[in-house]
Formats: sequence, C-alpha cells, structure tokens
Amino acid sequence: MRRVLALPTWQLLVALVGISAALRLWAAESVETPWIAPDELIYAELGRAFWRTGHLTLFGEPTRFFSFVSPVLSGLPLSLGDREAGYRLLQTLQAIVISLAAVPTYLWARALMSRGWALIAAVLALVPPSLAYAGLVMTEVAFYPAFVLAAWAVWRAVERPAPRAQAWALASIALLCAVRLQGFVMALGYLTLIALDWRRVRRHVPALAGFGVIAIAWTAWRLRSGGDVSKVLGAYQAAGESHYELGEVARFVAYHLGDIVLITGVVPVVALVLLGDGNLRTFQALTFALTGWLALQVGMFASRHIGHSAERNLFVLVPVYAIALTCWLERGAPRRLVVAASAAAVCVALLVAFPFERFAALAATPSNFSLIPLYNVTGSVDLDLVVPLVAAVVVALCLAFPRATIPLLLVLGVVASVSATRFVGAQSSVVQDLAVGREKMWIDPLVDARVAFLYSGDLHWETVWQSAFWNPSVRTVYGLLDAGVPGGIPQRAVGPFEEGRLVFNEGQQAHARYALASDRVQLVGDRLGGSTAGYSLWRLRAPFRVATWAQGVDASGTAGSGEVEFQVYACRAGVVEGDVVASEPVAIELLRNGDRYGRIDLEAGVPKQVSVPLVVPEPAGHRRCTVTLHGTGAFNVPRLNYRPA
Repeated sequence: MRRVLALPTWQLLVALVGISAALRLWAAESVETPWIAPDELIYAELGRAFWRTGHLTLFGEPTRFFSFVSPVLSGLPLSLGDREAGYRLLQTLQAIVISLAAVPTYLWARALMSRGWALIAAVLALVPPSLAYAGLVMTEVAFYPAFVLAAWAVWRAVERPAPRAQAWALASIALLCAVRLQGFVMALGYLTLIALDWRRVRRHVPALAGFGVIAIAWTAWRLRSGGDVSKVLGAYQAAGESHYELGEVARFVAYHLGDIVLITGVVPVVALVLLGDGNLRTFQALTFALTGWLALQVGMFASRHIGHSAERNLFVLVPVYAIALTCWLERGAPRRLVVAASAAAVCVALLVAFPFERFAALAATPSNFSLIPLYNVTGSVDLDLVVPLVAAVVVALCLAFPRATIPLLLVLGVVASVSATRFVGAQSSVVQDLAVGREKMWIDPLVDARVAFLYSGDLHWETVWQSAFWNPSVRTVYGLLDAGVPGGIPQRAVGPFEEGRLVFNEGQQAHARYALASDRVQLVGDRLGGSTAGYSLWRLRAPFRVATWAQGVDASGTAGSGEVEFQVYACRAGVVEGDVVASEPVAIELLRNGDRYGRIDLEAGVPKQVSVPLVVPEPAGHRRCTVTLHGTGAFNVPRLNYRPA
C-alpha cells in the first residue's frame, strides 16, 4: 500500500477513474436498451438532432429545453451508422464521465485535509449505487461531476473572493445548469452564503452582477423562443405552473431530507454536524445550504409530480458528505456527546418518517437506486422498522469505533451498487421484450424511405419510442383516433373512413410509403416483417388505408373489458374467424353489424372457434362491416382475422 501511495497523485486519480469506469462499463453491458422512458429516448433524439442539424429538436419539431450538455454528449456516438456500436460507445463514455467526479472531489478535499484522506473521499464518491446511471442515457451522468465541480468552485469563491474565483464559480454554475436546469440550486447556495454574512456582499459584487446578466440573458432567450414567461423553465415549466399544498410540500421535504441521510450513509451527516474547526465553517455552511435547497426543490416537485422520493436528484451530495466524513476522521473524529447524540437522533427520526414500505416499489426504482436492495426484500421484513433500527446501530458503532466507518460504508456501497446494476440490467431486458422484441434493428434493413408508426393504443407506448431509437427511418407518428403516445413525441391524430382511408381531423389524406402498426391492425399493402412485441412493418399501397382493426384487444390478445369489435373496412363478402379462450366460464354474445348473430359459452381453459359470415352493406367494397364479441367477463383472443370469400 505504501508503494502505491508513493505514486504521483495524478497517476492515482487516473487509476481510480479508470477502475471505476471499467466496473461501471462492465455493469452497463447488461443494459440492452434504454430503460427509463421517455427520458432516455428524448435525450438520445435531441442529441442525434443536434449533431445532424445543429438544433435541439424532437423528430424535427421544436421542443422545450431539457438539457444542452447531455444531448451533446450522447448524440455523437448515437449518430453512428451502427446503432448498437454507438450505444456501447456511449456507455463507455458515460462510465468515464460519471467517474470523473473523483477528480473535483479529491481537489476540494485536498484543500481541507491530507493527501491520503482526500483520496479516500474520492473513493467514497465512486461507490454509490446511483452511479449505475452510467449505463443509461440520462442527465445524471454529467450532472454528478459537474455538481461537485460547481460546489468546489463556489466554496473557493467564498473562501477567497477574488474576481477570477468568482468568474470560475459563475462558469461552473452555468455549466451545471446547461446539464440540467436543476443546477440553479447551486446559485441559491452561493447567494445563501453571501446572505449569511452581509460583509461579503461588497466583495461579491462581480458575482452578483454576473448572476443578473445570466438571468436576464436566459429569460430573454427563452421568451424569444417561446413567447411566454413560463417557458423560462423549459421542460420544467409544469413545475412552475403547478399549485402546491403546504402540508404535502413539508412532508415531502422531510422525506427527501431522510433520503439524503440514507444515500450518504447516515454517519457523514452526523460527521458534518460535529465539524467544529473555524476553517471548515464555509464548507459546513455551503453543505447545509445545498442540502436544504435541494431537499426543498426536489421535495416540492415530488409532492405534486412524482409521488415518491427522487434520489436521482439528490445523490450529487454524496461526494460533499464524503469530504465531511473524511475531514471529521482526519481530525480525530471529535465526538461531543450532546451534539453527536442530537444529530444521530435527528437522522434516525428522519428515517423513521421516511415511508420505506411505500417508496420501495417497482414504480419508484428508476429514481431511487439505493432503494433497489430494499425493494428486493419487500415483504420479507418490515422496512419501516428495520432500516431506521439498522441506521441507529450503524451510527452508534461508527461513533464508538470511527475507524470502522470507511470500510463499512464501502461495503454497503458496493453491495447496493451490485444489486442496483443487476436490477437495471434485468429491467432493461424486460423493456426490450415488451417494447421491441429480441431483434431491435429489424426495420431499417427492410425500407428505403421514412417509416410512419400508426399507434392504436393496444401496444405498449414505449414501442414507438424504442423503435425510433433503434431505427432512424421511424420518423413520423400517427395516433389512431384517440390513441396517443406519452412523452412529448410529435404526433398527429388520424381516423379511418369506412373504406379505410386514413385522414387527419381536417379531412386531409395521411401519407406514408411504409408504416408500422400493431398486429391488431392490418393495413392495405404488403407485410414485410414483424416483431415478437406484436407489431409489423408494411409497404403500403396508396392511399394509406386500414384493412381490418380489432379494437378492445391488447398486444397479448386479452380483451380485458370483455368486448372486442372487429372492423372490416371496404367490406366485401367473407368470414371473420378466430379463436377465443377464457380462464373462467364466460358467455360471449356475437353481433354482426350491430345485430345479434349467435352465442358462445366458454369453459375455463377450453378454446373455441369463432366463425361469422359477413353481411356486406351496399355498395360492396365501400362500407364497413363489424363483428362484435361481447362477453360476460374477460377473455383472450389468440387469433381473429378476416378471410375474404
């Protein structure tokens, strides 16, 4: 170990970043496709558009501001002709970027402590499970190192308020906001430190003026782009327009304070309180200010728009608390009994208030990687009781034996990281199977022009995003009647006339040479191929027309509402035939063009055939025929199609 520590610091940092990046990349290899939708898919599309056109557009259409740095980072590798190679290259790049957080963590820590302890702080910054975002196309990747860099720059500007230091602080805050607008919280932290000591105001006039210039320039640019003050918040404008209830906000702020205690490992929070040296007061004040502002910001947003904790917006504090912990340990771990006991009691109380049983749920996992190990044991233990109890034991142990703190936090971080990375990889595979099937890039080799996706609502909505992510030819989205794809993807509603022609609300004909559609929707043209996820690619015969549509059936064939309406457009003589089965006895009434035709009585698990000859309205080939299956309960339709006479 002495021989290793004798190496130059830059070599140690390069090795540390390299080892972390290699481990994160190895973990990312299990991520087969974007998991967090539509966030990852939006950043990917914005990035590709930027490198292709120089503008941040979504499928060629202007959109709200999400981020600048993250799309630029992701767009170049994802623009490669080989999408799979570009995706893996991006994961490599992101593993390096997120691991670079060790560098500003070390440099900041080195200004406060010895070299060895500063290196330990850098190591602690690389073990949180949230670094598994390296395998995902998310702003968290660049935000993590940028936050530490900006916090360090702000601390330096307050400690030594030279104009150059203030300029670096402003530049780092601007960079942070360019990664994600949430970064304005760093400006609030800076202003809070100035406000705590009004004697600092005169010395920080350049920074205050800089904040004013940046705010005016940003507002003017957004107003010019959107013409509305609310557009200043970009993609987060909904947060500024929402009404918040004070009680809910207070509750969620407390939840997120508890979340900060959890993700930092509890002991670093107590250590921060116990730091009493005069030269650490600025560091203490800045850390408390950032903690408070982040908890308020994220808690307020979560109370209205998320409904659970959002660790992904908080884990950037981990390196700062790692520095606090190593400072405390290097100074001999001072333990003033009353202060230590009070700080520990508050931390445990915040964890008691945190609803682990409620938040350790599948829907919350994309935002809470530290809760994934707890989600895996949900139901076997009472998390609301066990987690605070374990935290109390950990704090008591580390206060009694401070040297045990570092190895204990490292072990907990590694175990949680392994659990999170395995979970993310498994969930990514589930999304792939559900949304695009095992073959992701099957569409582009079959076409020579742009492809439209006719979304009918029975497919999972991520299918549209994922298809476009892996196949650049998918550029247009049509929603069939009232079906819409969430996430802000540009789309237009279309509907069929009785002869099947698809038109917009204004009556204009929709156009496409190739189209993707659910297997429940048959188009007029040649079927070129299909996916195991339940949709097919068609080369269309003009005009763009629907041949048949089975409404009320999802991609798995389940008629959950108990009713299926099979429509044949431009109807001619023929038969609607198929199979039906149910898990329990169900009576199905058959209707033909709205009139009763017959009845099928299903026994549990015993399939039966459907065969209904059509009654064709005059003139033949211009009107629509319908066959309706109306059941007394849910049933499954493995097959239902039209066979012309």
